Amino acid sequence: MSNKDLTTTTQTSFAALVKKSLSCLISQEPSNNGSSNEKRVTRLRDSFSPLQLCSLFNPGLQSTLPSKCKSIHIATYYEEAPTLGEMARAYGDMVAVAFLKAQFIKINDFAGSKQKISDGQLEDLSLQIVAEYPHLNLLEVIVFCGRLRSGMYGEFYGSVDPMKILYGLGLFCKDREKDISRYETAREKEELARKREEWAKNSISWEEWQAIKAEAEKKKFAQMIIFLAITCIYDYISLYLYMQIR
Repeated sequence: MSNKDLTTTTQTSFAALVKKSLSCLISQEPSNNGSSNEKRVTRLRDSFSPLQLCSLFNPGLQSTLPSKCKSIHIATYYEEAPTLGEMARAYGDMVAVAFLKAQFIKINDFAGSKQKISDGQLEDLSLQIVAEYPHLNLLEVIVFCGRLRSGMYGEFYGSVDPMKILYGLGLFCKDREKDISRYETAREKEELARKREEWAKNSISWEEWQAIKAEAEKKKFAQMIIFLAITCIYDYISLYLYMQIR
């Protein structure tokens, strides 16, 4: 078997492997995604083999995941989804490349173009994306591929063009920034509204403050009168005792 045939067979086997559903994953709520660190990379390596991870984040999700993530931040903040950079650090760059190639093979088959993207183009395209977009997580990549299939970032005429894919990925990242900004702004507004509600519960009105102030002044005046009275009585007793002694 030639090297070319072996490569084609390997791709076909890999593409066939990553067909399982991820419905249990996409049905869960996203949570805040932390920065990449060695603990996440180590946990990833200890929890999944490369094939297991790729079977979870499989190309079949391209048809369903975008509808679950109409705002990209939902995929961005899903902390269980490793980034391309974390995947590469856990298993090596070529595993991340293999993941991307499987996603693009799915697009290649879906597009129905006469001229398919070549293996060399797939390799170069995937390597460039791993190098330039290590911060994107695997769910985001799948959402991008699904949007690409929907024609959101242009159409393929006659062939699947790697340059169009990279151009579309640039547009996707701009949408990503906008969605994250909208989400963060909305979250900050909600947090501010919550704090204001707490302040309102624990605060008092101007009229209540004036009443409390007036009551405090009355108590202060009463205490002063009592002090003066006690002082006068003390002086009177002192004078009386002095007169008795004389």
